[in-house]
Amino acid sequence: GEDIRLGLPECPNLEGTEAPSLPSLFLAQARKTPKRPIIIDYLSGMKTYRTLLPGIEALRGAFIKLPGERLGIMLPCSPAVVSTYFATLLSSKTPVMVNWTLGVGNIKHCLNLASTETIITARALTSRLIRQGFNIDAITTIEGKPIKWIFLEDLAAGFSKGEKLAALMRSIFSRKLDKLSRRVKTKENPDGISAGGAIPAPYTH
Repeated sequence: GEDIRLGLPECPNLEGTEAPSLPSLFLAQARKTPKRPIIIDYLSGMKTYRTLLPGIEALRGAFIKLPGERLGIMLPCSPAVVSTYFATLLSSKTPVMVNWTLGVGNIKHCLNLASTETIITARALTSRLIRQGFNIDAITTIEGKPIKWIFLEDLAAGFSKGEKLAALMRSIFSRKLDKLSRRVKTKENPDGISAGGAIPAPYTH
């Protein structure tokens, strides 16, 4: 069959592929079809597995240094949220998807319920929300615990040329990433050790 919108053949069937976690399945597909477009964004254009992997690996290196087992993700539907989601999983953390339309009170309740103290977002988004009356300053502490906001633009600006090159090389030789993907923590696999068929699910609020 054909993908009418992209005019591309269907993805190769991955039935039977050993994929103990969602990142493993993503990386398996990336190795099969690295040049295949998977995301189209009207601002950044078309993205393939190959173009996404370096950014995912660079973010993984930053996320793994953050405290806590869970990371909040408050981003619009875009290539950035895909990269952030998979980088979170590959850093052995659980993504907590934050929906800003819930309002400040509900977001704080959800973050507290999910024991989440760090939120990954973008200044382009928060600036727009602030202009619309969203009070981000009200989400700086929850029950006395500080909430840390981390902006993707700041992370990207902080990566040195050496770090970017290292991330690129690791993404090209993605066997290390595949090993990491097999250590993703799941309900059935709480220690992050490879367990056949375990597919992680994010918290969604």
